[in-house]
Amino acid sequence: MTDLDWGEMEGLFCQQATNTQGSPKLGRDNVDTTERKARKENSEITLLDGKRSLNVNIFLKQFRTSNEDIIQLIKDGDHDDIGAEKLRGFLKILPEVDELALLKSFDGDIQRLGNAEKFLLQLLQVSNYKLRIEGMLLKEEFATNMSYLEPSINAMLFAGEDLTTNTLLREVLYMVVVAGNFLNAGGYAGNAVGVKLSSLQKLTDIRANKPGMNLIHFVALQAGKKNRELLTFPEKLTTLENASKTTVDQINNEITALDTRIKNIKKQIELPSTEQDVKHQMKEFLQVAEREVSMLQRGMKEVEALRIQLSEFFCEDPSSFKLEECFKIFHNFCEKFKQAVNENERRRVQEEQATIRRKQREEQLAKRARQASQAGTPVSDSENSLLLDPSQFDMRGSPAMTRRRIGSFNSNCDALLREDTASPDITPTGSLRRRRSRVLSEEDDGSLMDFL
Repeated sequence: MTDLDWGEMEGLFCQQATNTQGSPKLGRDNVDTTERKARKENSEITLLDGKRSLNVNIFLKQFRTSNEDIIQLIKDGDHDDIGAEKLRGFLKILPEVDELALLKSFDGDIQRLGNAEKFLLQLLQVSNYKLRIEGMLLKEEFATNMSYLEPSINAMLFAGEDLTTNTLLREVLYMVVVAGNFLNAGGYAGNAVGVKLSSLQKLTDIRANKPGMNLIHFVALQAGKKNRELLTFPEKLTTLENASKTTVDQINNEITALDTRIKNIKKQIELPSTEQDVKHQMKEFLQVAEREVSMLQRGMKEVEALRIQLSEFFCEDPSSFKLEECFKIFHNFCEKFKQAVNENERRRVQEEQATIRRKQREEQLAKRARQASQAGTPVSDSENSLLLDPSQFDMRGSPAMTRRRIGSFNSNCDALLREDTASPDITPTGSLRRRRSRVLSEEDDGSLMDFL
C-alpha cells in the first residue's frame, strides 16, 4: 500500500473550528438563541391544546406581573385591582373537566411545564377559586347594574305621575278632541269623548290647506290664543325621554338575573366546604345586595300598579297597554308640539313682514295717485298695475318705466283734449269710452305741446 502524507491530509481535510474572533456577534447570538429555544422546546412539557395554551398566555400578559401576584389577587378578593373585564376573562380560561383531570394527574417536573399549565396548576391550589372569581365579578358589576336599574324605575314612576297631574296637557288633549269632532262632524267618529293614544301619532297626517300646516299647528295656534301657558306643557314632561329609553320587560329580566346570581353565590357561601376567608369577603356584600334587589323588586310592583292606573286614565285596554309605548307616544307628541309652536311663530313673523310690505306698496300707490290728481292727470290702469307689481316698479326711473308712463300720459292727454267732443266716445250706457287718436292734427299737436 502506498504511503501517504497523513499529516498533510489531516491538515487539509479536517473539520475546522469556528473562528469566534472573526465571526459577527449577531450571527453567534442567533445561533445560540436558536439552540437554546430548541433545547427548551425539547424539555418543555405541554398538557393543553396549542390554541388553548395560547389563549391563556395572551390573557395572563394583560396583568404585566407574575403568576404568583395574580394568584394572590384572587385569594385576597381584590376585585377593584382586577376589574370586571379581566374577571370575565378569568371565567373563560378556567380549566374544563377533562383539563382538570389532566392537570391533576401530572406527576412530573412542574418546572418543565409551559407557562399556561403552571398558572392553572397554581390556580387549582386555591380553594373555591371559581366561587372567588364569580363573587368578585358580582361585586364589580353590582354597582353598575344598580346605577342603571334604579334610575330607570324612578324615571317611569315620575313620568307616569307627570302625565296624570299635568292639567295643561289635559286641556291641550281636550282641544285635540274638539278639533277632531269638528273635522269628523256627520260621521261615526264625530262625537268622540276622548282621544286614543295611537291617534296622537297621526295628527301630523291631517294637513291643512295652508302649506306647511297640519292639525298640531292649528291646535298649538288655538292654544296660544286661549292661554299662552298651554304652550309650555312639554316643559313639565321632561322625564318622558328617559322613561321611554327602556322597557318594563327588560328591567324585570335584569333584576331577575341579578337576584339569581346573588342567591347562587349565597348558597355556595353557606356550604361547609367553603373557606372562612371567602365567607368573610362576601358576607357583608351579600346582605347589602339582597336589600338593594328587594328595593328594586318593590319598585317594579309600583311600576305595574302605575301601568294599570295609566291604562284606565287614558281609557286603554289594560291587558295590552305598555308603559314604554305610552311614554314614547307622549314624548313624540311633546316634540312635535314644540316644533309646531316654533313654526307658527316663524309663520307669524313672515306674515307680519308681508303685511308691512303690502302696506308700503299701498302707501306708494296712494302717494302717486295724490300727485297725479294734483297735476290734473288721473292715474291710469297701467300705473296702478305697475305700482301693485313690485317686479316692474323701479324707483330710479328705468327705461321700461319711462316708456309706460309716456304711453299712458299721451292717452290721458288725448282724453282731456277730446272730452267735450261728440258722442262716438260715449257708450250706450253713458260711460266714457277712451281711445287713442289715430292721427293728431297740427292743432291737437300744438295743444298737447302747450299742455306739456
